[in-house]
Amino acid sequence: MEIQIRHIPDTADKWEVVKAISLVVHSQSFTQELRDAGIQLVKGNMPLECMNFDVELDMCENRGRRNMTTGTLLLCLREIGVRFLRRVTTDLPARVQGKKIKFHMKSRGMTMDKIKKVGVLEKTRFIEPEKQEKRDKISFLLRDGFTTVRALHLGFILKEGKTKIFSSEFKAQKYGQLWIDYDQKVFRILVRAPRPSSRAPGILIFPPLARRTRGGRRILVYCHHIRQPQRARIGR
Repeated sequence: MEIQIRHIPDTADKWEVVKAISLVVHSQSFTQELRDAGIQLVKGNMPLECMNFDVELDMCENRGRRNMTTGTLLLCLREIGVRFLRRVTTDLPARVQGKKIKFHMKSRGMTMDKIKKVGVLEKTRFIEPEKQEKRDKISFLLRDGFTTVRALHLGFILKEGKTKIFSSEFKAQKYGQLWIDYDQKVFRILVRAPRPSSRAPGILIFPPLARRTRGGRRILVYCHHIRQPQRARIGR
């Protein structure tokens, strides 16, 4: 069920709103009310105390990290949403920065992406906001705080007994950038190299990487899964 959130303090972040809603959703009186009504999650395999939900704030692009005082709450079942709206407007208000936030049922239907997300919420456990916030910060720093790459070596790792030797078959002595996707355990390297001369022999100079053209430069994109055997060595 999709619920509209209003009157959020514009300086509040997502995790402050999550904490406020969690105090209502995971309160003993609310979970007991759901049990008395016979409401279960995933055919009773998920405890109501671990009930998950999702919060998205409408952010204002022109005001930095401030929100637009509105957002969206996704709950995994409609029956839970109806009871949540009744309790949060009476004896279990949700407060952020000392201010009571308002909830309203959305009149329009949910998109397919949100319907799929609701199905996932019913099967996954709620994680404490402090842990989620820490994970998001790590993911942001690894993804957006990219590392400069000075040289990219492509080749093979050979084993001689217990010793591993890297055989460099190709070296791009060009500046590039490295991004790491913390959630997917994948790193991505973007290397910029000039186009080869038209007089050069017809030999494949670039390795079989994903290629895109921007202006007069060729963009080489290399993706690699961290859990697989390493095939690239980076010189910084």
